[in-house]
Amino acid sequence: MEPVTTAAITAVTKESAQALEKEARGFIGTILGEPAKALGGLLGDKVNKRRHGNLIKIVVQAKRKLAEAGVSPKEVPLKIIHPLLEAASLEEDETMQAMWANLLANGADARSANSIPPSFPAILKELTYREVVMLNELFERVEKDGVAFELPLLSLMFVYDSHGLSQTGKLCTATEADWNENHAAHVRDTEDFGMMLDILKRLALVTEVGFARDQDDGLYISSLDKHRIEVSYRLSSLGIRFIRMCRTPAPLKNASE
Repeated sequence: MEPVTTAAITAVTKESAQALEKEARGFIGTILGEPAKALGGLLGDKVNKRRHGNLIKIVVQAKRKLAEAGVSPKEVPLKIIHPLLEAASLEEDETMQAMWANLLANGADARSANSIPPSFPAILKELTYREVVMLNELFERVEKDGVAFELPLLSLMFVYDSHGLSQTGKLCTATEADWNENHAAHVRDTEDFGMMLDILKRLALVTEVGFARDQDDGLYISSLDKHRIEVSYRLSSLGIRFIRMCRTPAPLKNASE
């Protein structure tokens, strides 16, 4: 998680509920272009207390992220803001709450000529911390090495292990002895990892790239191995834009922007 995001969560958690709700209502009124009550009670007494608390934290984080960037909020189309707030209110994981806050902040960023696409809240709603870790890892590589960057399957497994996402910590290094000792856990890790990739591919955030080995490249160790298909993964154009909109808004370079 970004350091600024962690600090924002800590600060929001310590403040009084009444002050936070007042701050959240004011921000929603600004980006909605009308009083917050027009949301049909989304911030009202009828909302489950847990959802209410989640939403307040996320909205306040979004407001403060824009303030820290030196940007004034703009009105967000109702077809975007309403489903975004509805879905965000269901999120209880702090890392995912930060993603929702960033998405809301970027959607309300007055520097952007267009708001976020209506599909982005629906996409984020389907993700968990596990998928977000992998998307951020790929995005960091893209930022460093370029749009065409690809990460081999084994490298993705290593990232999965290194972030503590696997039960065994040995998704990419498990030996036959490891499997025999804790077969169920290794099966679960393999299934969870495969499901994560399937989700990212189904949402078109990640593209799978396969290629056949050159039969004369000398890399194979048997006559069968030379026919193996190597697989790598990269962020799609949609994935790059989506993750960029789920990160902390960039600060203004100077006061004239």
